[in-house]
Order: sequence, then structure tokens, then C-alpha cells
Amino acid sequence: RVVMARGDGGARLVAARSTKWLVSGGVFGALVWWHDARVVLYVAGAVVGAVLGKALKRVINQQRPDGSTLVDPGMPSSHALQLFYWATVSCAALLESDALPAHLKLVSACLLAITSLGISA
Repeated sequence: RVVMARGDGGARLVAARSTKWLVSGGVFGALVWWHDARVVLYVAGAVVGAVLGKALKRVINQQRPDGSTLVDPGMPSSHALQLFYWATVSCAALLESDALPAHLKLVSACLLAITSLGISA
């Protein structure tokens, strides 16, 4: 549970709560749309990664920088862990796909990886 340190984080709190439901809806939609073992394994991997990330937060227990509106430990970043996981899974799925020619698969996977690294930094 994240506790806001100051009263000025109301909009951020609403955005954080909305994001959770948006991501959950997207995952549910993917499960309903594709409903195969691969998607179930991808989602299970994300859940295991989230649980391990929370455990690492407790073990590392690194405080956030001064001025942060959140008071829970900040390292490792849950968002960065999940973004890296989904970027890796997406690249792997894209490379396995038969929908694109090989050169476009490689270019698309590289662009996805570079973009996700830029977003998580």
C-alpha cells in the first residue's frame, strides 16, 4: 500500500488508481481475445515478477529521494520492472510471429526495446 506523504498528490493518486484498472482491463482483454496458454504464461510471469519486485523492495528497503510524495521504499521500481518484463515478452512474441518478414521483425523488436528503455529511464 502506498501512502501519500503530502496533501498535494491527489491528482497523482487518481492517475495511479486509474492506471491500475486500465492495465488490469488490458490484461483481461488480452486473455479473452487470445485465450491461449502463451498469454496465460505471460500474465503469470507478470504476476510472479510483481510479487518478486515487492519482496525485493522489502529486502533492499532503499528510501526514496527527498521531496518524493510517496513514502514506501523506492527500489527497485515496480513500474520499471513490469515495463522491462512486458517489453521483453513483446519482443519475443514479435520475433516468434509469422505476421511480419524477418527484417521487419528485427527492426520492430529493436525499436520496441529501445523505446521501453527510454520510457523506464
